[in-house]
Amino acid sequence: MKRTPKHLTKHYMPLVLWREDLDEIISILQRREGAIQFVADDYTFEKLDELETHFGVRDKNELKITSTKPYVSLELNDKQAWLFVSADSQDASGVFFELDKVLIARQRRFPALYTFWFTSLLNIFIIAMSIFYNQQDKTAFVQHHNLVCRLISCIHFGAVGCLRSHVALLDNQDASSRYD
Repeated sequence: MKRTPKHLTKHYMPLVLWREDLDEIISILQRREGAIQFVADDYTFEKLDELETHFGVRDKNELKITSTKPYVSLELNDKQAWLFVSADSQDASGVFFELDKVLIARQRRFPALYTFWFTSLLNIFIIAMSIFYNQQDKTAFVQHHNLVCRLISCIHFGAVGCLRSHVALLDNQDASSRYD
């Protein structure tokens, strides 16, 4: 009887990956001598420079990076990322943990703020507070305050939905101008 190793997977909340982060991911995968592919918008590329040439210098919201030896799949989209490393080689856990270290460092701060449940609860709280204050005092100030709270709630819900993870293929962007 022989134990079968399990595949390694991990889910990440929104990420912001810059060109140097992608270069680090590529260097981790190239050390294992596997073929690397990039898939974006129904196009497959063998090199990151080809991807950058095709799409130009702009952000990408969806990107899939795959490699062989061991099989690695990193899928990035608007709101999350998935890392999968096959357990078919002895070096699989090393690759997984090296990639995990890079990805964890690039997760947006306070990832719980980007979840649907948090924004929903925040909106319910704001609306409940506006209704409570509306029943307590019918002055024009409170009615104006209620309107502002409801507008802020709607704007917040829409804004958090628009916050996305992305991959920036910018080489020359100043690190001080980057945002999380």
